Amino acid sequence: MNPAYSRELLDILPATGGASRDSWPKPPESEDAGSHRRQLLESLRFEQIDSRKTTIKTAYSKTCRWFLKHPDYLSWLDSEKKSQHRGILWIRGKSGAGKSTIMKFIYTQMKKTDIPIKALTISFFFNAAGELLEKSVSGMYRSLLLQLLEGFPDLQKILDDPDIISRDQTACPPLHILKDLFRSAISYLDNRALTCFVDALDECNAQQVKDMVEFFEEVAEQCAQDNMRFQVCFSSRHALYIDVKSGIRLILEGQDGHNDDLDCYTTRYLRMQDADLKKKVKERVLEKAAGDFLRVTKVVRIVNNQYRRGGLSLWTKLDEAIEMPLENY
Repeated sequence: MNPAYSRELLDILPATGGASRDSWPKPPESEDAGSHRRQLLESLRFEQIDSRKTTIKTAYSKTCRWFLKHPDYLSWLDSEKKSQHRGILWIRGKSGAGKSTIMKFIYTQMKKTDIPIKALTISFFFNAAGELLEKSVSGMYRSLLLQLLEGFPDLQKILDDPDIISRDQTACPPLHILKDLFRSAISYLDNRALTCFVDALDECNAQQVKDMVEFFEEVAEQCAQDNMRFQVCFSSRHALYIDVKSGIRLILEGQDGHNDDLDCYTTRYLRMQDADLKKKVKERVLEKAAGDFLRVTKVVRIVNNQYRRGGLSLWTKLDEAIEMPLENY
């Protein structure tokens, strides 16, 4: 064959190296298509989308850092152990133990390592006291999908796929389409890394959470099979009787680092000049609180106020504060 003819033939033949992308929707060039994408992205937003995350207090100085060196956390990050845990980490603890604070802390720490076009960290914090979308999986999928598509803008091409979403759709898609869009976007991650943090699962309807956890298990399983870098961290109270088939389970109470944080907090914030009295009060608080970080912070404040007033009722006030329901503080 004439070499010149061969070159011309190669120039007009389609390249086969991207055959795996044949199913990728072809990007429309019209302004209408771009407008359609923007409308869909905007439809995912809602007013309280970040309200719970922003109201969670930042971790107190020097607390929570133990988690970054915990063997379970390091195993979760270890891609070579993904066959064991499928990229799923579940933190459980009693009410007030500090789960949300730790979730916000490790989310913030991981977010700092995000690399444009290569690694993305997204999150959703359920809020039982909030509006409907703050405590439903619909709100969660809307938030996570929006963060994913804005974090990796090229994935917005999935919004052009008529097999998933109608071109006439401009309002927020229904739940089943949100799930399909999220799954489709993840399937195109290629060599990029995606980490999801979903906090306070117990503050959402249990059946919705069950279905959502199963969905994430399916996605994690598929990503593990395809050697894709996807991982998710959940947190909940013990009372949520839902579990995963594969994953790392971490109980917050009893962890050495958690106990050290409680000790550090009481030592720093108890305002007593008498070292012996301070030591006895700290021991009583830590013993009675039994790992409940929120209760410790409330009791320390009450005890400090009582100590400033003086009198002999400090121990009585301390015992009353420890036994008081959290909602009464």
